[in-house]
Amino acid sequence: MKKSSSKIMVKQVKGKHSKINLDEYSEMKRKVRNLTKVNGDLQKGIKTLDANKRNLERALEREKNASVEKISQLVDEKGKLKKRCVRLQKKMKISDPSPAVETSISHY
Repeated sequence: MKKSSSKIMVKQVKGKHSKINLDEYSEMKRKVRNLTKVNGDLQKGIKTLDANKRNLERALEREKNASVEKISQLVDEKGKLKKRCVRLQKKMKISDPSPAVETSISHY
């Protein structure tokens, strides 16, 4: 056993041609299986997160498109209402509308 300056114990590794006993092999095999399982679980988690991210991005894009469409509809309605107000003003032959009416029409 070696000691480092931060008081962490490091197990000495056997040489390249050293043989391990059956208990050491079984322990190593168990650890490899555990690590493989943990790695697989992490990969599944990453795939799930990526799928959720894509779904959220699609939903955001749909909502952006819907809001742009709604704004476009509101602008069209605003223009139609302004034209209708001007026609009504002409139909009623209002030659000198009150400033409030003129101001409200011009804001559209």
